[in-house]
Amino acid sequence: MSLHDVYIHADIFVLHEGLETPTLFRSRSYASSAEDFRFLTGVDALYIRSSDYAEFQSELAASLETILCRDTVPPAWRICALQAAVETAVGKALRMINSEPLVQQSMTLGRQVAGLLHNSNTLPSDLFQVLRHDYYTFTHMTNVSSYSVVLAEALGIQDRSELEQIATGGMLHDLGKRLIPPSILNKPKRLSEKEYDLIQTHPQKGYEELLGRNEISHGQLMMVYQHHENINGTGYPVRITGAEMHDWARICAVVDVFDAMTCERPYRKALGVGHVLEFMNSVAGTHLDKDMVQCWVELMSVG
Repeated sequence: MSLHDVYIHADIFVLHEGLETPTLFRSRSYASSAEDFRFLTGVDALYIRSSDYAEFQSELAASLETILCRDTVPPAWRICALQAAVETAVGKALRMINSEPLVQQSMTLGRQVAGLLHNSNTLPSDLFQVLRHDYYTFTHMTNVSSYSVVLAEALGIQDRSELEQIATGGMLHDLGKRLIPPSILNKPKRLSEKEYDLIQTHPQKGYEELLGRNEISHGQLMMVYQHHENINGTGYPVRITGAEMHDWARICAVVDVFDAMTCERPYRKALGVGHVLEFMNSVAGTHLDKDMVQCWVELMSVG
């Protein structure tokens, strides 16, 4: 079975430059495969109706192993397919009281993400072009996981097992947000002081949920617990300094800020990459690790 055997059973639309409304490219009566899009030029994205998305996602999930093993497809695009295929399953796990399903899915996704990116020379700019940039927790989890692996490799971490742990830690870093009311997480207006204080509990809550699990390493726990700490000791939840932060937590903190600012939020539009990198440079050495920010900015400047 090849990627060309993966068919999309949905009306497919394209948005041509200069037009405001997508136009029909292929009817669902014609099962489209990758071959049908090979010579499609001047189009940045394909669209399907929201009513067809569940069926598309199910078909994508059924073909996921084939897609992930397809070496002719760039790793960034395979991660994009992974993100789309497992969205519903992880979304359901995020809403469960028991965190076990989410932890297990995160470990599987961490292995897959690290496997795709390890020694692939994938740039974060490549990932940025294809990953989603909405405000859903699942999107942020997978983005941070992918970016963490890329930055870790650039900083010299080459061990596959270590990269898998970092990828999984990236998936789990916001685990504690499961316990924050959606009305606060998705509030379109400025948070009250009480609401902001509650948001700041999520690293502690996530840490407590994972504490004592044999399959979660100390480094992963610190990614969850410390990713909002600042180098100068002004972060949360306990205001430690950079010297006390785990290296993986400092990696997570850098890419967490980048993804949070370049993704849409209920209270603002996504910010441009140039503006975000400029901001990160301005807080390097005070809030974020200076060397890691420099590495990330250089990576984003390539390509």
